[in-house]
Amino acid sequence: QAQLSLLDKIFDTTVEGIVITDTNGKIEKINPAAQRILGYTPVEVIGENSRIFKSDRHDLPFYADLWGSLKEKGIWQGEIWDRRKNGELRPLQMTITSLFDSHRQANRFIGVFHDMTEVRTQEKKIHFQTYHDALTGLPNRHLFLDRLKIALRHCKKDRKLAVLMVDIDDFKQVNNSLGHTIGDLLLKQASVRIRECVREHDTVARQGGDDFILLLEDISDIAVATQTMERITESFQTPFSVNGKQFFLTVSAGIAIAPDDGTEGDTLVSNADLAMYRAKEKGKNTFSLFTRELNEKLNRRLELSNRLRHALENDEFVVYYQPKVDTRQEKVVGVEALVRWEPEPGTLIPPNEFIPLAEASGLIVPLGEQILRTACRQGVIWHKRGFSVSVAVNLSPRQFAEQTFLATVHDALLDSGLPPSLLELEITETLMMENEDLAIGLLWKLRNMGIRISVDDFGTGYSSLAYLKQLPIDILKIDRSFIKDLPGNPDDVILTATIINMADCLGLEVVAEGVETSEQLQFMDEHGCLLIQGYLFSPPLPADQITELLDKPGRWFREQIAAGRSMDIPYEKDAPCE
Repeated sequence: QAQLSLLDKIFDTTVEGIVITDTNGKIEKINPAAQRILGYTPVEVIGENSRIFKSDRHDLPFYADLWGSLKEKGIWQGEIWDRRKNGELRPLQMTITSLFDSHRQANRFIGVFHDMTEVRTQEKKIHFQTYHDALTGLPNRHLFLDRLKIALRHCKKDRKLAVLMVDIDDFKQVNNSLGHTIGDLLLKQASVRIRECVREHDTVARQGGDDFILLLEDISDIAVATQTMERITESFQTPFSVNGKQFFLTVSAGIAIAPDDGTEGDTLVSNADLAMYRAKEKGKNTFSLFTRELNEKLNRRLELSNRLRHALENDEFVVYYQPKVDTRQEKVVGVEALVRWEPEPGTLIPPNEFIPLAEASGLIVPLGEQILRTACRQGVIWHKRGFSVSVAVNLSPRQFAEQTFLATVHDALLDSGLPPSLLELEITETLMMENEDLAIGLLWKLRNMGIRISVDDFGTGYSSLAYLKQLPIDILKIDRSFIKDLPGNPDDVILTATIINMADCLGLEVVAEGVETSEQLQFMDEHGCLLIQGYLFSPPLPADQITELLDKPGRWFREQIAAGRSMDIPYEKDAPCE
């Protein structure tokens, strides 16, 4: 009796569901756990056949395997779907065991099971989190590449597929100025708009940050992809709204087509990414198709990346200098140091090709230090010859963020002997905005060392008067993009004149970059900008040729102005100056 009482307690209290039937499936007993899982009371099921729980999700071979296992082994284990009283289906992990009489004949079956619903829900949640973006709910890069791989495998010979890389323009500025909370809300809205612009079976994934990547399967031609991007671009023309405020966003995108632009997933994604950066270079808020020219550019980029480190070790970089002329004094009063890569004598690789690679690889830090030290040494040579010429050196964000930055500048001055007042460090507006607290502290320390600070490419970034008041800035350099259409472009006339007047009110010097014509020079003179840098006087030159210019008399400068052209030198006029 004690044993039976104990077994009854186990039967009634176990969390596992237990159902006992005869060999025909007639239910004889059901425990409380099974009642909770299946939703039936004992009165409703005892005497009924176990088929009452049948879900209709399993086929005949499934049941044949189940009964065959019970007959041969006396036991079956597996996952089975059963139907609750309310019609809801539940996955159950079940073990069915045969009970035998004294003659070894099966006379009952015991089904012991537990509900797998919560487990399956958690598994689905984990699976979703693994393959989807947490913020937008879109597929992530991993799932996208899986779908792309399958799509490429099943792509028909007469059909194509497209990979579109879509990037929200200048979104980093949104996060920096408004915070990541607003940024996340905008990203969620952007993802909805993009999704609404594609077909139901197309894939829109979030690659990370403000990058989205799209897969358009089974398309007839490139036009399907370009029309999709046109719809996306048009949808972004409507302002976004967050917390009652309106925001305007634009997108740049790159498109790669299979099999034309590649037959491997990684290749297509890389090519679409390259085309997207091409769209950025074209001015943003547009899209670009991958071309063979871009492929050659990619190969060139890879080649230069591999050669870059060795070039630094082999001392292949040289420093050129572009003069800054004071038009009232009619003489060179400063120079800007500009790096050139000379792998072989007489062969120059322009900076716009290798500087971005140096930035990405981190080599810009040792390269920048080399330029700084070279410029300081050259400045001392001119100083000892009696030329009071300042030397300006550009700073990259990577250099500026280095903990050893101040020590590097101090050592360059100390080792060369250049007076700090003759060193000018050029920073960009973007550098100031991205590293506001760091910039303020470091620039004041540089000022206390006696070094002059200039803001390069002024007017192209996002700085404000508040920053100009806080930072120890000495010089503003007007970007050449405002000067190239002077004096014919009314907008550039207003912008340039405003910058000059503002600098004058703040007690700052102004340098006009990219002055190439006497008309541009006349405009600058009329508006009080006396410091000129551009091809009208000279392109970037080696140090020895700059020395020749320093010896030029004032009459030579007047002749250059009268001629209205750059000096006759063996370098292309449109060679990169930065």
